[in-house]
Amino acid sequence: MEATCFPADLTAIHEILEREGYKEDEGVASELSFQMWTDQMQETITHRKKGDDAFQAGDFQAALDNFTEFIDTGILVSPVVYARRSLCYLMSDQLDAALQDLKIVEGIFEKCSYKWPTALYMEKIAVSMLDNQSPRSATEMLNEASHLEEERRGNETFSFQTNEGFTFPKLSQ
Repeated sequence: MEATCFPADLTAIHEILEREGYKEDEGVASELSFQMWTDQMQETITHRKKGDDAFQAGDFQAALDNFTEFIDTGILVSPVVYARRSLCYLMSDQLDAALQDLKIVEGIFEKCSYKWPTALYMEKIAVSMLDNQSPRSATEMLNEASHLEEERRGNETFSFQTNEGFTFPKLSQ
């Protein structure tokens, strides 16, 4: 998986998510009442199945639509569906939405004291893609913030700089 990150290979991630299936959902508890095992449950499962079929076929817009319907019902929680929807967002250049879904996956697994490496790699890719899309790098923004803080406080800065050229402001005594 790590090899797919540099540079980001979304097709390889698609193949990995396909191969992994839904085994990551096994440790996630979903409490359901008997009433939920009705037409709404069947409809929810149908949306996931349609999303899976579209995902497997590489129809990421149809997969995105069906995974969104599945998630919006709120009946079942599936970190794999969130990860798959995240990849659909990445494929359609909706980077913020992709990262948001991956943060949800991270939150689900925090409750279980479990980490899913695939989701963590995907999160790294989404952040990297967002950084590349940004007209200013994170380092430039840090430098600007440092200089603004320096002006605001009227203090000198340390001479220490990171490899990227970030200058740390002097701390108040």
